[in-house]
Amino acid sequence: MGRKLKHYVLLCRPRFEVAVIEIDAEEHRAAEVAALEKVSLGFKGWRLVPFDSREYRPHVEQCMSESDIEIDAEIAPEVDVLAEARAVKRDEYTRYALVMADIFDGEGKVLPQPWMFELPPMLEHDLCDDWITDLKGVKARALKSAKEGAERPQPPASVVPFRRTGKDEEPR
Repeated sequence: MGRKLKHYVLLCRPRFEVAVIEIDAEEHRAAEVAALEKVSLGFKGWRLVPFDSREYRPHVEQCMSESDIEIDAEIAPEVDVLAEARAVKRDEYTRYALVMADIFDGEGKVLPQPWMFELPPMLEHDLCDDWITDLKGVKARALKSAKEGAERPQPPASVVPFRRTGKDEEPR
């Protein structure tokens, strides 16, 4: 067995803010649009909902070991990578897409985020292909479990691999 190294692991967990806004409108869609416009103007009535560990799990966003830090120090000695790791600096290229589920009605939808519309079209296509592949896997496991009447195992914790990017590098 090898020697144990110190690791610096940045964890992330979802939390949501909610707000109820009173809107006068003739129909649902007009009320929804008006509410979104109102919050874009700096609405202050948001309430942070506590994290619910029964519904959501944290995931690993980044992980660095002492050996990673040593290698980075050789490549760019002017950068204090250890200080960056301890400062829990988020990767400037990591973004999240949202999907929403109504588990009562069995309905779901993708909620596109503003950053998605700033991507080069082929990068957006590539990311969507990755997400679709993952979702098809979840769908196939659910169908198999439904047919077999078996309980589905808990999915493993999600790990987003750490990647170091210099200012002159393009995001991957």
